[in-house]
Amino acid sequence: MTLTNSTISNNVVSRYGGGLNVYNGQAQLFNTTIAYNRVQLGIPKPGPGEGGGLYVTSPAALTILDTIIADDTRGNGIIVPTSDDCVSSGTTGSLGFSLIKTTTNCFISGPQVGNITGLDPMLGPLQFNGGITETRGLLPGSPAIDAGATAGCSGAGGAPITVDQRGYARPYGALCDIGAVEYTPNASLTYMPVARK
Repeated sequence: MTLTNSTISNNVVSRYGGGLNVYNGQAQLFNTTIAYNRVQLGIPKPGPGEGGGLYVTSPAALTILDTIIADDTRGNGIIVPTSDDCVSSGTTGSLGFSLIKTTTNCFISGPQVGNITGLDPMLGPLQFNGGITETRGLLPGSPAIDAGATAGCSGAGGAPITVDQRGYARPYGALCDIGAVEYTPNASLTYMPVARK
């Protein structure tokens, strides 16, 4: 599975992987935002659920580039939820120029460079920010702005990524932004429609 310029948000599951559950196979995430997903634990017995944002089962292979995984949780809806962005073990692959807010229980062996951890990506609400799908835009001051790969935005097979999820041009600024949406403070920017199947 390959996701490019995609937003996974506001999903709820009862077991594993509120945003995305990668079972055994291979997944590639390029300029994707996985945020505000939740594993809903049972009451009164909490159950084994985990991986509010991303749950990866060994021996899955994972490639993550220019991607945000943040503000995902697990809990029962009564007590304060636990931050739970990523759960993986025995996972191979690469992780580069991505922002993962909570890395507890998130283990990926392989090349890693340019990542940001422990910081709030400062995402806006899930809404229409241009384009034809809802997104979570970056707020002013987000650490994800101009923090993408120094070699430029690229997806599967190294193919260049020239627009964001909305169809707005990438990059806006020195480098691509991390996540599905390029920060574009100037409302007069030209919209570039993306061909849809």
